[in-house]
Amino acid sequence: MLPAQRGDCPVDPGAADVIAFVVTSEDDTAPVELTYPVFRSDGTQLVRRMRQPGPVLVVLQSDCTGGAASDLWHFLAASEGTGTLACSLFIAGRHVASATGVAEGGAGARADCSGAPGS
Repeated sequence: MLPAQRGDCPVDPGAADVIAFVVTSEDDTAPVELTYPVFRSDGTQLVRRMRQPGPVLVVLQSDCTGGAASDLWHFLAASEGTGTLACSLFIAGRHVASATGVAEGGAGARADCSGAPGS
C-alpha cells in the first residue's frame, strides 16, 4: 500500500467510503508511475505522482473534501517495463473502472482507470 502523507484525508480501511486504486504489473522490476488525485483535510485536492516497482500497488484513501459526485477523478498507471499493466478503481465498494495496457515495440504500457464517484 502506498503511504499517505500528512494532511491527506484520514482513511479507515473498514469504512464504506474508501477509494481503492489497485495496479498490477507483469514486470516487477520496472517502476510504475501512478498519477492520482489526493484529497486533503483542508478541503483541497491535488495530483500526486509516485514511481514504485510492482507487481502490486494499492492506494487507499477517502474524500473528505465534499466534491461533486459528477467530478471525474483521473487515476493513471504507466510503465516503461515489458508485459501487461492493469488497474481497477473502486469507490465506496463499487467497481468504477478497469483498464489493461500492454507494452509493445519498446513502448511502455499505460492503463487509465479514471472515473467519477457518482458513476
